[in-house]
Amino acid sequence: MRLDRAAAKGLLYNTGNFDNGTGRIDAQVCSVAAIVGNTLKDNNMRQWLTSLKANIGNAADTTSCGAINCNADGDCRVQILWDDAKAGGLGNQFIEVVSRI
Repeated sequence: MRLDRAAAKGLLYNTGNFDNGTGRIDAQVCSVAAIVGNTLKDNNMRQWLTSLKANIGNAADTTSCGAINCNADGDCRVQILWDDAKAGGLGNQFIEVVSRI
């Protein structure tokens, strides 16, 4: 997103809205195939999710997901979600990074 700052600030990377009550972005992307198009944003999202799945699960894993919510000032919240139950951990895990681009 840093290379595509105008699109991020234009809210084009957003997968959903941030819910203050739950602390979660309300929509995630879990399927690389669901990201269609050939814009820089589409290519960045596809590569990001492919990398995420390669490091957390596998390409066919439906529980490894990503979520993004930026505002027009460039404050972005990125969440990575996964189910850790297969590894003996708790299901429904997530980590979040908040940054300004």
